[in-house]
Order: sequence, then structure tokens, then C-alpha cells
Amino acid sequence: MKEKETYDITPIRARLMEYLRHESLNNKGFEEKCGLYNGFVRAMDSKITFESLAKIGSSCPNLNLGWLFSGAGEMLINGAPESASAKAAPSVNMENVQAVFITNVDAIASAVAKVLGSK
Repeated sequence: MKEKETYDITPIRARLMEYLRHESLNNKGFEEKCGLYNGFVRAMDSKITFESLAKIGSSCPNLNLGWLFSGAGEMLINGAPESASAKAAPSVNMENVQAVFITNVDAIASAVAKVLGSK
């Protein structure tokens, strides 16, 4: 029987905290801005839902999600507003988002690109 693949999300949480410091946001402010439940950042352990990723991507248009998940590239997307609050976040049709648990970085990047590209 094949063992279930797992991924250590701790580096992702560390990069998220770096982004929050850059944006002068605390955990609660970030969670409210993204429409995430209270305690989301602290509760990040080994998985994250697709719905949460879509909310983060929509609410933080200047955050490079590739950097967030892999550490590759720059933290901020060129051409995006310096502060995410400087521009209204694009909307995501949540009816098309399935709240599935994703633990594979490649699957996360591909799924986020599809959701954000379908606007």
C-alpha cells in the first residue's frame, strides 16, 4: 500500500509571517482581511484548504503565491500595489472552489493559478 504523501507547512507559515510583517498586519488583521477563521495562521499545520488559498490570493494581490509555497522568486508581485489595501481585491467565484485538502506544493500552485486565471 502506498504511503500518504505529506508536506511540512512550517516554512510556508514562516514566509506568511514575513509577508504579514512587511504589510504591518497581525494574524487577526490578516485573517479578517482574507475572510479566514480566527486562529487560522496559528492553526496552520500540515494542510491548507483550496478555499483558504483562493481567499488569500484574492485578498493579497501583491503576494506571490509561488514564493509563499516554495520560497522561490520574490515575495511581492511586480506591478501589484505595495499595500494590498491600496486596491480592492478581485473577486473569486467561490461556487467553483472545492474545499479540498491539498498537501502537495505543485498541486497548490496549479490549483491557485486555475482559480485566479478563471476570472
